[in-house]
Amino acid sequence: MGATGGVSGGRGRTPRRLPEERRSQLLEAARAVFRERRRALVGEVAARAGVAKGTVYLYFTSKGEMLEALREEQVQDALSWARARLESSEGDWEQRTAVLAEAAVELFWQEPDLHQAIFHAAGAERARDRAMGGFADFCERLIREGVASGSLACPDPELTTTALLWAAHGAVDHALEHGLDRSRPLACLVALVRAALRA
Repeated sequence: MGATGGVSGGRGRTPRRLPEERRSQLLEAARAVFRERRRALVGEVAARAGVAKGTVYLYFTSKGEMLEALREEQVQDALSWARARLESSEGDWEQRTAVLAEAAVELFWQEPDLHQAIFHAAGAERARDRAMGGFADFCERLIREGVASGSLACPDPELTTTALLWAAHGAVDHALEHGLDRSRPLACLVALVRAALRA
């Protein structure tokens, strides 16, 4: 076969993306589309990414799985943010409880335009809880560490963590619905966490 007709190297041919690159491209397209319309369809994501609808299903079995991937990315971003802040607050439990509260708000607030799509999609409750599981584990370990050091008082770190996350979610929901500044839910969560942990 001639040089111009080979499978590789043909002029005008778009290089194939590696699977991880394609998946990232699809998630970026999904992020953009769901910011604009929370009930967007898979076909709209495909069009934004410039691929066939069938290509999307090679990477995500459903719209729900795509939203779950976006939730997981948001959880990991919030965890990375919190861990970086904790490194500079070693031993300062007043500051560490503030980081705990701020991280919980950050989890839900970091993408306000995406919040409804990824945390309130129909039938997403179990997937949402799975995605938040790693963040909850992080919060609970931090509370237990403070209790073990004698700096915090908490009779039930597991349920306290659950209460913290639902309080953060509810506060952010309310703030976004009413156009409030991020500082409002943050101040409330910091006060609640410190009162609950008697820090």
